[in-house]
Amino acid sequence: MVMALIQNPAFFFLILPAFLLLYHVIGRFTSLQNLFLLFVSLLFYSWGNLTNGLLLIFLITIDFLAVKSWNSTGQKKKFILYLAVAGNICIWSAYKFFTPSLPEVFTAVYPVGISYFMLKKLAFLLNQFRRKENRTWTLVEYGVFVSFFPQILSGPVQLPESFFKQINDKKPLPIETILLSAKLFVLGFLKKVAIADNMGLLVNRVFQLENPSLLMAFTGALGFSVQLFADFSAYTDISRGVSILLGFDPPKNFNAPFLAVSPQDFWNRWHITLSAWLRTYIFNPVRRKLIRAMPDARGLQVALPALITMLASGLWHGNTPKFLIWGLYQGLILIGFRALENVFGKIAPNRAFLFLKWLLTFVLMMAGWLLFRGSSVQWVIDIFINSRPGFSGDEFVTAVSILSMVFMYSLPLILYRLIDGAGKAKRTLEPLYFALAAVILLVFSASGVQDFLYFEF
Repeated sequence: MVMALIQNPAFFFLILPAFLLLYHVIGRFTSLQNLFLLFVSLLFYSWGNLTNGLLLIFLITIDFLAVKSWNSTGQKKKFILYLAVAGNICIWSAYKFFTPSLPEVFTAVYPVGISYFMLKKLAFLLNQFRRKENRTWTLVEYGVFVSFFPQILSGPVQLPESFFKQINDKKPLPIETILLSAKLFVLGFLKKVAIADNMGLLVNRVFQLENPSLLMAFTGALGFSVQLFADFSAYTDISRGVSILLGFDPPKNFNAPFLAVSPQDFWNRWHITLSAWLRTYIFNPVRRKLIRAMPDARGLQVALPALITMLASGLWHGNTPKFLIWGLYQGLILIGFRALENVFGKIAPNRAFLFLKWLLTFVLMMAGWLLFRGSSVQWVIDIFINSRPGFSGDEFVTAVSILSMVFMYSLPLILYRLIDGAGKAKRTLEPLYFALAAVILLVFSASGVQDFLYFEF
């Protein structure tokens, strides 16, 4: 399996360096370099499961042929677009939602990362239809875009216009770039091995309780939010580190989401590339259509696109009803918070007001993570209706103990954030931080690396 490959130290210490050396040796020949990158990306994705690689090649070819046919089909262009988009969505839906009812040949070869590269494929089709790109891209270049191995398993979801600007204009590899990549590797593995995997042990115990108290449940939700952030941003850091070594400038996927002062601000900071995709290809088109169809329905123009977008986000994340309800919840708090801001918008944004906005956002998002991670919707409902507050007795002691562990495991994240904004002192503090991070990694590396959480989506 490809996941076993990237969790093997030999991949980062032997295979990846050898590939990078050959990749840059042929760097003068851009077409050959792109062909080599495509071959390695497909080999990486096919590792241990050739069927996945063949499926990816088939999907890439079908998309490319569909776009090529547009120049000669005239009025049939839109029909072919709808057919290509529907075909991609049907294949994704079959694997995502109907796997249990499919023949065993399908269930045994679930394509890891299909939810990510499908977004890239759909963006390419829609952009080509709208002619947002200034040139026609070759099959090799499009294949590299879809199969780009640092991003195919778990993002970030780089949009086509950003990727294609870089594919034939890759930057050289100075020592500063190598150092930046090394820092991203250390930071990524620190988050994954020392924080996320250990937080998961605590979080799993909380969410296995049949009837936790309200305090215990929110403690688990807080722990899960730290675990998920550390886990997912760890993969993003490692992915960006590899991409930079290949001469690309990958997008950031997180920007201090726990400092958000509204749900909208949160989604602009968390999984930034997915939020950008949803905004570009769902929210904005739906809103434009509503403005044209109902120019006077201002409230509907804001509410309906937000609901549809977050419902789509819920479906993208999971194939059970709780994810659909989670998406509905996220859409409702986006609308409700916007309404509150309109009511209290005249209040000067002083520190007290911003703190209240942050606190409300924090509570709302923790409730959302409770639903996201909980075993079922009924389990979450029971917590709010039938559960105890949990501010006394053994449960209170246990919850406080877990909170202290959450804070302890969050310290490396907090310290890095403080050092990153320390100005001139950063030059002195950052090397000390990464030296300490390397020591911590050596201590925790003996326990191995668990699967990344977002591989599930």
